[in-house]
Amino acid sequence: MKKFFVYPEQIIDDKITIDGSDYNHIINVFRLKIKDKLLINDRQGNEFICIITSVGKLSLIATIEHKFIVSTEPKAKITLFQSLIKAEKMELVLQKSVELGVYQIIPIITDRCVVKLETSKMENKISRWKKIIEAASKQSGRNLIPEIKYPINFNEVTDYTNETDLNIIPYEKENKISLKNILETKLKENINVVIGPEGGFTEEEIYHIKSNNFNCVTLGKRILRSETATLTVIANIMYELNE
Repeated sequence: MKKFFVYPEQIIDDKITIDGSDYNHIINVFRLKIKDKLLINDRQGNEFICIITSVGKLSLIATIEHKFIVSTEPKAKITLFQSLIKAEKMELVLQKSVELGVYQIIPIITDRCVVKLETSKMENKISRWKKIIEAASKQSGRNLIPEIKYPINFNEVTDYTNETDLNIIPYEKENKISLKNILETKLKENINVVIGPEGGFTEEEIYHIKSNNFNCVTLGKRILRSETATLTVIANIMYELNE
C-alpha cells in the first residue's frame, strides 16, 4: 500500500483531498484508480487506511476506512547541523539521516566549506532537498517529514541550541572524550549534532562552540569523511536509545 503525507487541513470529516505532485504520482505514476487503497499520514502521528472514491482532473478524494495512531519516531529529537558538502554527498546525508531518525536538519556554512550556494539557486536547492527528505520519510515509515531550514552561518548554531540540550561536535583533534562516553552519561531528549565540512573545523570555530556548552568528541583513531561522521554519530545515538 502506497504511503503519502498530507496536512491536517486536507482532511475534512472522513474525506481527504490530495492534489499536486502526490495526485500526479497516485494517478499517473502508480496508476491507481477508484477503489484502490492508500495509506495516509497527517504529519501528527495519525495514519489512515483510505479508499479512493473520486478522481478529478487535478485532485482526488480518498475516504477514510480506518484510523490508527502509530509511533516510529525516536525518543529524542535530533537536530543535525550539517556543514555544506558536495551535492551528491549532501543528498546522501539527507536521505540516510532521515532514515535513521533525525528530527530536523539545518545546513551550516563554515570557514572551510568548499561549497558555495548562490542565492539565486537557493530555492531550487531547498526544493530538491525537501523532495529527498520526503521520499526518505515515506520509504522508512516515518510519522513526520523532518524539516530542513535555510543554511546559516556557523556562529549562528548556538542561537538554535539550549544549555539543557546534549550538544555534540565530532572533532579530529579531540582524543580524550569519546562519543560513547558522552552518550552513556549525558543522553537527553534534545540532541544537537554539528558536523564539519571536508576540511574540518578551524581552531577558532572549535573555541567558539566549546564556549557555548558543546561537547567535542572523538569518533575513533581514523579521520572520517563528513558524510561518514554524520551517519556514525546518528547511528550510535539510535543504538543508545534502543531505537
